[in-house]
Amino acid sequence: MLEDEKLVVVFQAASGIHLPRSEWNNNIFRQLGKEIGRMHRVTKQYLENETAAAHIKDWYDNEEYNFLKYIPAEETAIREIAKDVLASIRQLPQNKAAYGLVHGDLWLENILVDQDSNVTMIDFQDCEKHYYIYDLVVPVYSAMEYSFAGGGSIRFDRYAYSS
Repeated sequence: MLEDEKLVVVFQAASGIHLPRSEWNNNIFRQLGKEIGRMHRVTKQYLENETAAAHIKDWYDNEEYNFLKYIPAEETAIREIAKDVLASIRQLPQNKAAYGLVHGDLWLENILVDQDSNVTMIDFQDCEKHYYIYDLVVPVYSAMEYSFAGGGSIRFDRYAYSS
């Protein structure tokens, strides 16, 4: 860019709100599961272009999974468990049906819900190559945290997901 040039980026605001804990329900989780499945289907096409996908890291190359850096050396039992878990996960097959581009940060705080229960996922800077199941596990775990923090219970009758 030249010295006197300016770059302007304009975005349309995503629809919906950060839903209060008390309003998360089975219907909204079903919608979320459908949107996650749709997102994963689309990302499979993106990963077919090796040049486009080359800059996206595999999960195990990201700093947040460098557990041993953060577990004290004297915690030998925990360090061994962490090593074994990571080694076991890395041995799972990375086929197109189970592994690809994921959001990587689908905590409930990164999901907006509108008045018709349509969901919008936001905050995509943590995208990575990972197992698709990861994008399902994180919102479920997040919902469990919500449930415990709020003293309530969130039921998952059928988590609708299809890739």
